[in-house]
Amino acid sequence: MREMDYELRDSISALIVAIIREDVATVEDAFEVLEGKTPITRNRGSVDEMIALRNEGLRYREIGEIFGLKESSVFYRIKREKARRKKVV
Repeated sequence: MREMDYELRDSISALIVAIIREDVATVEDAFEVLEGKTPITRNRGSVDEMIALRNEGLRYREIGEIFGLKESSVFYRIKREKARRKKVV
């Protein structure tokens, strides 16, 4: 295969990952998933921001609009991060 074919295949694969997985918010996240990495670890700062916004009284839907995520994705990211923090303490 030519190099361009590999790049196209990778791009299409990343697009499919981004469509199917709710925890993938960006193109970079999709490529990390393809490389076997977990996108949530790279975006922990974003989850901290989501938690701060939630503590300020924003709804999950509103936070999702800010980050380009579904309401359920925001909910589960915050839930997982809070559970992770409890384990650390």
